[in-house]
Amino acid sequence: SPGKGHKLEPGKATYYTWEDPTGSRVLSWNCSCEDVAGELSTIEDTFSEFSQESGKIYLASLFEGLQRIVLFTDDTRTFKRAEESDKAELAEQEIILSLQNLGISLINNSTKQEVVFIGITSSDIVWESKPKVKSRWKPMSRKQTAQLEEVYKEYIETSPQENRIAELPCDFQALLTPNGVDMKLFLPSEVPIRRNYLPAIKVEYIISTHQKYLRVQIYKIQIQNQLSGAIFPFPFYPIIPPKSITMESAPKPFADVSIITRLAGQSAISRFRYFKVLIQEMDLKLDFGFLYAVMDLFAQSTDDVLADQKLELFKKDIEYIQTELLTESAIDNSSVSLYEYFHISPIKLHLSFSISSGGEESNKQQEIEVIPLQSLNFLLKSIGATLTDVQDVVFKLAFFEINYQFYTTQQLQWEVIRHYSKQAIKQLYVLVLGLDVLGNPFGLIRDLSEGVEAFFYEPYQGAIQGPEEFMEGMALGVKALVGGAV
Repeated sequence: SPGKGHKLEPGKATYYTWEDPTGSRVLSWNCSCEDVAGELSTIEDTFSEFSQESGKIYLASLFEGLQRIVLFTDDTRTFKRAEESDKAELAEQEIILSLQNLGISLINNSTKQEVVFIGITSSDIVWESKPKVKSRWKPMSRKQTAQLEEVYKEYIETSPQENRIAELPCDFQALLTPNGVDMKLFLPSEVPIRRNYLPAIKVEYIISTHQKYLRVQIYKIQIQNQLSGAIFPFPFYPIIPPKSITMESAPKPFADVSIITRLAGQSAISRFRYFKVLIQEMDLKLDFGFLYAVMDLFAQSTDDVLADQKLELFKKDIEYIQTELLTESAIDNSSVSLYEYFHISPIKLHLSFSISSGGEESNKQQEIEVIPLQSLNFLLKSIGATLTDVQDVVFKLAFFEINYQFYTTQQLQWEVIRHYSKQAIKQLYVLVLGLDVLGNPFGLIRDLSEGVEAFFYEPYQGAIQGPEEFMEGMALGVKALVGGAV
């Protein structure tokens, strides 16, 4: 930034802070002469070399804890050590957990009735390819999978004893084998292929000297309402995009989380180099009968509480009421972390809601529902709204992203909650309650073709990186937004 210059002698180090904190934070530097000069960003790491008549000069700019270190040196080994500290490392430990299917049943012990069944299931058959020798298997597009699967089934039905080279549309050739091993795709390029499926849950955890990598994938999750006469038999499930859109892309899990952390130099401060959460489009259907049944699962019955316990709880309530109100500041003791890239995908939710209770539960819950339902109706009527059934209302919540910011865990949690809750409340105001009056808070983003649309992309368009893709991108200097359309 423009201002007074500072001279740094060879072999010396100095602390530097901005003369004008409100100005542009760009550090301009030059070495010996004006032809070797440049500017440094405060957020991006830099590793460069410059040629002079006397030899090469190396520049390294990297984070060390909460501050940035800028190193000028003519020692190649010193520069290489600084540069390698930012590169990929060999894994010292790798843990992979894979579950084909998982089912969870929630039963009310009091009524001896199953309320909810949560099923997490694997994908259908997918065909995978391995473009490079050391790379991982990657799912092929749905179109290629459908073509290969059709040819493979015809081949297996003949009870083959020998390999076959199958011709596929679009000038594709594939080598199929009776045992499904050592299959290859010859055209357009020769790569190994295999017939597989994507597991219901997959967890990868990789540890190296300075870096940790965690990836969690949940392919498909579906919640079933087990109450008899349910209004919505399936309260929650992912929405499959139209085939016309997804045929050219590989199948994606419903939820995908990828986290890459690294220690910031010699400091114990965590450095999140990459943190991305991708959630696909989903459908949520609720009714009061189902909600009360779920609440009853986790509510402790008053009949199970002994008289002594009731007395003790009553005394605690009295003490709480008599306690004077004190203003105490909440202290966040969690450590500060650097988030280089943090991204949570847009949330696209289809909501259906019914104020009635289906089947047998309607009569059982009628007395319980009266007070909460009347209270909610009274609250809504006071603002000019009425509680009615809602059918397939679409919520579009824009993505959340930060770059090169310092946050504690609690601060970041509140930022994320505030970001999505504000949007949800604004859209709920108009879409569900039907309030479209002068000054409504949803006015700015009511037209989804503007405003929020600029910060929203369809979830199926999201892309997420593993450790290999991330480090390849760093090596190539890829600085583009990872979450764009693919």
